[in-house]
Amino acid sequence: MASLCQLCAKPAHSRCGGCSEGLTNDCDVCVTSYCSKACQQADWPTHKPECKSKNLRKQLYRAADVLQSAFYVVAKATWDYAEVQAERGSDGQRRMHIKSEPVHRFVGYPGFDLTGLEEQAVLAHGNAMAQVTKMASMVQQVFKGTVANYEIIVMVLKPGPLIQWLPLECKPPGYYLYRAKLADKTVWALDLAGAVYGNKQSLMPWTSFSTQYIKSTVRTMEAGYMNWAVNAEQLKVHARLLEGQPADCWAKNNILAQVGTELSDNALAASLSDEHGYGDLAGLMKLPAVKFERALEEFLERLTMTFAQQINAFHKEGGVYSKLPALVAGAWP
Repeated sequence: MASLCQLCAKPAHSRCGGCSEGLTNDCDVCVTSYCSKACQQADWPTHKPECKSKNLRKQLYRAADVLQSAFYVVAKATWDYAEVQAERGSDGQRRMHIKSEPVHRFVGYPGFDLTGLEEQAVLAHGNAMAQVTKMASMVQQVFKGTVANYEIIVMVLKPGPLIQWLPLECKPPGYYLYRAKLADKTVWALDLAGAVYGNKQSLMPWTSFSTQYIKSTVRTMEAGYMNWAVNAEQLKVHARLLEGQPADCWAKNNILAQVGTELSDNALAASLSDEHGYGDLAGLMKLPAVKFERALEEFLERLTMTFAQQINAFHKEGGVYSKLPALVAGAWP
């Protein structure tokens, strides 16, 4: 069907170049067409706000794509369950059985012969907090210039987990994700670990997400709060070690979590360069469509490779135990 002029509804011969790749709230391409330059100029005062909004939505959906892909790179690289057995019961329910205590090292994701949403749910379960801790720097870069402000929401979900883990683990009292507001005042939910409860959409308008998935809101926090919280835990570890207490399971878990964030930041920095056409993720977001997909693929390849290199180096240095002297001396993190 031929497009019609936005202003006079006659057959259109051109379209707005400013938002030719712009998107609707549902991630559909939305082209604004005109029959003449005169109609386009006459409609500009009305179209201008929507033109900007469509481009913001395009950038936000790109941000979600970049972060979702990077999330699974981080989840696979920092997998730290030593022995887990996957099985499917006679009821069709997929279950993951944890067979041993944590070994406080990154052991590499074993695969479990899982695919699709089930594999994503398993990876997200092990790294549900990564989107607000290990990936905080990535989120900050991707949101730059697109998101006016964002915050962390802690909530109780309506749906239960897609996959059952046994024995039942003690998890934080609530589920964490981002709520982002664009310059056009629209509000969005960014949920990278949504596969945990069967959600395939990493980005949704906040009202739709809230209605469908949120049972109750526990807490709202500033975007940088989790960095402060992680540092506070490290101070507790530091105090215990100074008192001569050994590095117990709790201390090692906290150290490994901090290392995961540090390696994620280092891998990100090593994967970005002006020679690739962008110096940060905000630059990647602004590439034209014909270059973006390939550039994203290459970035993820570099991120995966550099993450593996840094984890190997960390383990060769002694793993968690290599951080203890610097932590006691107050020189790390």
